[in-house]
Amino acid sequence: MIGSYVSCGKFKEALGMFSRMMELGVEPDEATLVETFSAGSSLGALDFGRWDHSCISNTDHGSIIEVNYSLLNMYAKCGALEEAYETFDGMSKKNTVTWNTMILGLAVMALQMMHWFSFPC
Repeated sequence: MIGSYVSCGKFKEALGMFSRMMELGVEPDEATLVETFSAGSSLGALDFGRWDHSCISNTDHGSIIEVNYSLLNMYAKCGALEEAYETFDGMSKKNTVTWNTMILGLAVMALQMMHWFSFPC
């Protein structure tokens, strides 16, 4: 159901459904986590992503590459490059997707910094 919300662009509803699921004590599977991180990154919901990350930090889900990629992507899109790098650095397996996501996050931040410094306030 969360994946359907994300596919339809109803990101707030997806995060609301995930929150409700967690309140009821239902443990998310890998697919649910991937969709939830995707919804969070689409909304720029960094605090929600951090909370979501804390929910899985003591589970086996943190070692699954798809979950790690989604987490890395969420942090990069939200501009939390330090957390993106920590996630990237902690990944036991890296592939071209994870490398490209990290590079893209760094490039976007560099462009923003160039913009900030090129225009007088």
